Formats: sequence, structure tokens, C-alpha cells
Amino acid sequence: MLTRYGKPYVRYQNNMRTDGIAQAWQKLVAKAGVRELGSKYLRKTGADMVRRLGGLEMPEIHLAHSEKTLGRVYSNPDFDKLAGALRAMEVELEDVLSA
Repeated sequence: MLTRYGKPYVRYQNNMRTDGIAQAWQKLVAKAGVRELGSKYLRKTGADMVRRLGGLEMPEIHLAHSEKTLGRVYSNPDFDKLAGALRAMEVELEDVLSA
């Protein structure tokens, strides 16, 4: 993953480390007015929102969990439905995510 300027989010230059992901996370936490938690909670919250907005099968696709049944192994995940749930999540979080 690269920034909009084509640079890696985590860079090492002149014996210094620049972590754009950590910086963005700190800004988002401050803007949301919540206490800082690890990114695993972001993953869990995202999965919960995708389930609420898109249905029961969406968190499994969103989290890229392995397929548990043969029916799912031999069929394609509904990525269009996941994209719709992620767009709905973006709208719901628009105030927090806007710069």
C-alpha cells in the first residue's frame, strides 16, 4: 500500500522511522473523541458494521476467513454485496473520516 504520493506508509530514512498508519490512526482517534485502542478493535468493529449493513455472510468475506463448507468453497463470494455494505459504512462514518 502506498500513500497518494506513491510513498510507503512506513518509511525508514536517515535512521528515522515515519509511520503514516500510526499517525492517521492517532488523528482518527482524536477526531472521534474516543480512547485509543489497538487496531484489532477496528477490525472487529468493521466486521460488526459490515454484518449489520450487509448480512450474516459479509464479515466472513470482509475478514477473508477461510471457507468452512463445500457450498462456499465451490461458489464465489458476493463481493458486490460486500462493496455495497462498505459504501454504506463509509456514509455512516463520513463525519469521522472526512479531513
